[in-house]
Amino acid sequence: MRVRSFNPKTDAEAVARCLSASFCFPLTKRLVRHLSRVRGADRMNRRVVEDDGRVAGYLEVVPKKIYIGRALLKTSGIGGVCTNPAARMKGCGRALMEDAVDVSRDRGYDLSVLYGIPDFYHKYGYEVVMASYQINIAQDDLPRFEGHRPTSAVTGKDIKALRRFYNAQVRFHDGNCLRRSMPKSDRGFKLTDSRGRIAGYAAWTEREGTMVVHEALARDVPSGRMLLQALRRIAWEYAFAHVSIRMPFGYPATEALRSCTATFQRRSTDRKGCMGRVINLPSLVRKLEPEWESLLAKSEFAGKSRSLSVKIGGDALAVRIVGGRVKASVGGGTVASTVSPQRFAQMVFGYRSIRELAADTDVSFRRTDLRILEVLFPERNAFLFELDKF
Repeated sequence: MRVRSFNPKTDAEAVARCLSASFCFPLTKRLVRHLSRVRGADRMNRRVVEDDGRVAGYLEVVPKKIYIGRALLKTSGIGGVCTNPAARMKGCGRALMEDAVDVSRDRGYDLSVLYGIPDFYHKYGYEVVMASYQINIAQDDLPRFEGHRPTSAVTGKDIKALRRFYNAQVRFHDGNCLRRSMPKSDRGFKLTDSRGRIAGYAAWTEREGTMVVHEALARDVPSGRMLLQALRRIAWEYAFAHVSIRMPFGYPATEALRSCTATFQRRSTDRKGCMGRVINLPSLVRKLEPEWESLLAKSEFAGKSRSLSVKIGGDALAVRIVGGRVKASVGGGTVASTVSPQRFAQMVFGYRSIRELAADTDVSFRRTDLRILEVLFPERNAFLFELDKF
């Protein structure tokens, strides 16, 4: 058994069959043709495991950069994981996952993230790190039309401008990706200001008779309110009684909903959904230093000096704070607090509070460390938009 890079000339049909059998969709010539056209670095990001010289499994490493506060972290998204039914229970899946992590670490990725099925990926070191969010509202409770609403359909010429707008709006929003390209939604519209510049946009689909809004980004809260007015009009035209916005609060459009009658849901899952693990601790903590300095500056520790040491699996993280400046290193020092790598990943993403984590059996925080850990690792609404999932 060996794992190697995908070869579009020889592997396209075998991989297509593997994907079709694993995810229960039809094997089509279009899929085979798509795989046969993979070129360049994308070939290296697609990994194939062979068993007795035959393709037995496949996955794709999707390069991402996501924000955790001010830190922009290099992240490998793992998607399309599949094994041929005839080759299961032979360790093909484990070989693929271990290879993906090794390849990601060698390429300098800080984190690895995937969307996992129940009770499977935790055995490879992954833990749930993001919740899902949705705001449910009746069509009639959305903001009513007030004045001019300059909306229009999104065209191919808008994509570059929308990508720039998206990247500007999601900067420093936890879990959001820096986009190198902008996927085009089949249903969506843009909002422009008096100078013709993009002031917002929304993308939506229909699901079980409900209007599901996957993205609703606006320049500011007034623009967000105009975006919601446009959504109300579209929902009325399509006879949607309810609208589900799959975003947390903290964005202009969702903040404009606070004066409306709506229900907000944060759904946490156990061993499924968006799961992640830290794969390069030294690089990660180095990139987190500016974010930690910003958090400390807003806390009671501003301008003070402290030291902190935490054992994370087989590594020791030492954090020195001198006059508000942070210097973090891995290795050495006296360890006072301990945490498993899985719980540390949840700390980085802010999925759970420090106080909640402290009750877990694989966590032991020194009492005097609790408050400063709460400052460095606050709870966050880390969130990936639907169009960024893999």
